[in-house]
Amino acid sequence: LSKNDKGLLSEMRGELFEINADVDGLTQIVKGQVANTQFRFVEGSQGIEAVATIGLLNLALDSFSMKASETRGFPPGTKVGPYSVLDEGHFTTVTTPQGKVFRCTTMLVQEEGAGIRCEPFGN
Repeated sequence: LSKNDKGLLSEMRGELFEINADVDGLTQIVKGQVANTQFRFVEGSQGIEAVATIGLLNLALDSFSMKASETRGFPPGTKVGPYSVLDEGHFTTVTTPQGKVFRCTTMLVQEEGAGIRCEPFGN
């Protein structure tokens, strides 16, 4: 594209803005559905694992959003209800409202997909 195609560039920017807005809207819907589905299990024995899963899914969905990517910290983190979830690369850290910290790792489970395991850390 040349500088003479300003109208076309402007139109492309407008289209990209609309696409980003659509992605942001869809991201919020999917995040809500994931949270509604997963939060039923938070009260059970695998509550921290469910929080870590929701947090990681939210961060993955945010990676599609231009707006969320701009405000993202390092390491990337999110809130899941009152819990804080940080994606630290090789592991995920979940901090409870009471300040307890759990370190979570993902693992591949043959024939089933992936799983997540969380253990208390430095408490």
